[in-house]
Amino acid sequence: MGLPIRVFWFMNNTIHRVVAEQDMRALTVANAAQSAEGTKEHRERLVVSLGEVIKHDGPPPVENLDRAGLQGLKGLL
Repeated sequence: MGLPIRVFWFMNNTIHRVVAEQDMRALTVANAAQSAEGTKEHRERLVVSLGEVIKHDGPPPVENLDRAGLQGLKGLL
């Protein structure tokens, strides 16, 4: 409850923008689904929006950890 009143009202006004974005995305998907070409084009745009996905085989070995950097990040908390 320590949220300043201005921040609360800013966040409250932002909710409508987020919902509008979701509605626009749903409308675009519905329109794209009307044709195979539209679906393909929309999928290509979504792939571009996602960007590059990086796959790795798990966390780095313990000996390669940047301990100073880790301590610096812990200090930010």
